[in-house]
Amino acid sequence: MNLLLLEPDLRLARALATSIGDRGQVFDLSRWDEALALAAEGRLHAVFGEAAYLPEMAQLRAQGVPCALWTARSVDDLVLAARSASVSVLVSKTHPVLLEELLLAAECWMHGFRPGVGKYLAPGWTTLGELSVSDAQEVGDACRSILGTLGSEMRGNRRLRLVLDELMTNSLHHGSGVPAKVEWAGDGVRHAFVVRDAAGKLEPDEALRLLDRHLHGEGLQDPRGRGLHLSRIYADRLYVSVVPGRMTESAAIFWNRPGTFQGFKPIWVLSTDRTKED
Repeated sequence: MNLLLLEPDLRLARALATSIGDRGQVFDLSRWDEALALAAEGRLHAVFGEAAYLPEMAQLRAQGVPCALWTARSVDDLVLAARSASVSVLVSKTHPVLLEELLLAAECWMHGFRPGVGKYLAPGWTTLGELSVSDAQEVGDACRSILGTLGSEMRGNRRLRLVLDELMTNSLHHGSGVPAKVEWAGDGVRHAFVVRDAAGKLEPDEALRLLDRHLHGEGLQDPRGRGLHLSRIYADRLYVSVVPGRMTESAAIFWNRPGTFQGFKPIWVLSTDRTKED
């Protein structure tokens, strides 16, 4: 795995390299020319960078290299600039640093998307349940079934109830009749709730455009985009991924302890053209 980090703080490059270990190497700004050569050979697997380096990311995106913004700024203010660079994954730097978000994106881009809840959780995670929803009339019962498997604190989380409703309804609406599969699980830090369809119709740039309109109060009358916008507001993390024509997966993360990671929420609409089984 070859990653390029466009970031002036070399401590973050070292931290990312430590996190990767022997699975790959991290190129920092001092090795830009080496990274460009790898990109030309198709061997640069992902790029992460601060907002100041969006022009460089646009250059690499034009060569087919997946890129994500990784910034200390609020990503809500950077959607238009990111779209101009064809970047649809905008990750915020947190305290403590949540490097696993970068590695999740890199793994999906390099090895293909792996459906399911496990990739969002730490080793030793516990499966809590799964179900399928075929019709909007089933969403309410599905929400009650999911909440019934959880501990009292999570079960009483009104934000979670709203997110589950929005994600399932959204999946059924945009999946054009394809059933939505729901999985949920937890580890010692978080609970993850995944809703997936087998249609894969979501378009990342259009999703970002609609989210940006809602973020700026312009999308109140829009027929689309509200579900993802509300889900991102109420979940601690929302990860949306698409394999075009094959599947769309939305994962809502709720920390077991509120405030576990301090910082802005990401805007995450990842696209990859293959699954891990390909």
